[in-house]
Amino acid sequence: MIGTDQNFNYLVIERHGNIRDMLYLFITNGFIPTITKATTICHSKSTLIDNIYTKFKPNKDISSGNLTVDMSDDLPVFVLLGKPTQSKRIRKVITYRPID
Repeated sequence: MIGTDQNFNYLVIERHGNIRDMLYLFITNGFIPTITKATTICHSKSTLIDNIYTKFKPNKDISSGNLTVDMSDDLPVFVLLGKPTQSKRIRKVITYRPID
């Protein structure tokens, strides 16, 4: 897992090749960005410059997002990783009796 304040705005990725290159660098090394909404919100613009990259398998239970706070225009980001699910074991009861 990598947490970044990278100052590459993913909201304008189609206009800047260096931003696209940075994203591809992470992805080709197996790191997937978990934050998809703006992380800095000002009156005139919003940016997505903070991110948390994970190398976990896509089928893992992952939740991520931004926390809304009034103290700053930079929103804190978070990621929650779920526990791997365990298969339910079926209990088998065997009763023994002595053979006469």
